[in-house]
Amino acid sequence: MTATALTSCGETPGWRYAGVRQVRVEELTVPDTVASDEVLPIQLFGRTQPWGVLTLSRIDAVRESTEIELTVWAEVQVWVGSDAPPCDCGIEIAYLAQPPFEAGEFRVVINQPDGSQLVESVLVEP
Repeated sequence: MTATALTSCGETPGWRYAGVRQVRVEELTVPDTVASDEVLPIQLFGRTQPWGVLTLSRIDAVRESTEIELTVWAEVQVWVGSDAPPCDCGIEIAYLAQPPFEAGEFRVVINQPDGSQLVESVLVEP
């Protein structure tokens, strides 16, 4: 399992550390199909409450034969400056689920801070 992250704005004066928060994933992108021996790329975009500049802290992953369940955590810097915040901040993450996968439907489940889940399915071809 591999994950990389990009923040949409850098750390600058006027930001204060607010701790590690669970990311609310707003966009989840997976391919329609993947071969059973291929890496499954999972693209995520999200934000936190409080809103701020995010740096990936960790991704908790639970893998079963027919699904992977991910919970994303980020370190948060909140804006405390006197003027308007300098950017619209969020985090983009590329997570790579490693093979093998069983043929059939494979679910990608994203746990959200409010207890809900964002779910997408991928068809695994033998």
